[in-house]
Amino acid sequence: MIATGANNVKLLFGTLFITAFSLTASKISRSNDLEATPGKSHFISAARSVAEDTSFLVKAIKFHQQQVMLADIADKKLTDTSLKRIASQIRVDHQTALGELFKLYKSTGSTSGSDLEKRWNDSLIADRTNDLSKEEKKVSDMAGVQFTNRWIGIVLREYDHIIPEFQSALHTSMNEKLRNATSVALTNIKENRKELNNWRSGNQAAR
Repeated sequence: MIATGANNVKLLFGTLFITAFSLTASKISRSNDLEATPGKSHFISAARSVAEDTSFLVKAIKFHQQQVMLADIADKKLTDTSLKRIASQIRVDHQTALGELFKLYKSTGSTSGSDLEKRWNDSLIADRTNDLSKEEKKVSDMAGVQFTNRWIGIVLREYDHIIPEFQSALHTSMNEKLRNATSVALTNIKENRKELNNWRSGNQAAR
C-alpha cells in the first residue's frame, strides 16, 4: 500500500510536471509565432514590393519604347525646325532612359520571380504589335499640320497618363536605382511636355 501510494504520488507529480511543461512550451511556441509574424509579414511585404517594382519597370520600358517610336516617326515627317529639335530631344531622353531601365531589368534584384514571370515580362517588352500600333498607322498616313497636331496630341496624352505612375513609383519603389532613373525620366518628361505645350500655344497664337 505504501509503495503503491508512493507510486501514485510520483505519478501525480509527474503528470503535474508534464502539464506544466506543456503549458510553458505552448506559451513559448505562441510567443515565437508572434515574434515570427512581423518577419514573415515583412518578407511578404518585401516580395510584394519587388513584384510591384518589376511590374512598373516593365511598364516604364514599354512607355519609353513607344516614345522612341513616335519620335522616329516625327523625325521623318515634321518640317518645323524647332519642333524637330524637341522631337529629337524626346528621342534622346527616352532612349537614354531605356538604357538605364534595361540594365535594371537584367539585374537579378529587379526581376526576382519565377521563370514563367520572367518569360512573360520578356514577351511583353519584346511585343511591339500593340505599341500604339493603331496610332502609329494613323499618324503615318498623315502629313503637314494634320500630322503635327496629331503627333503632339498623342505624345502629350501619353505623358499625362504616365506622369502619375512615375510620381507614385518615386514614393513606393524599394529599389533606389529604379527611383533615381524614374526621377530623371520624370524631370525630362515634364520638360518635354512643357516645350511641346509652349510650341503648340505659340503656333496657335500665330495663326
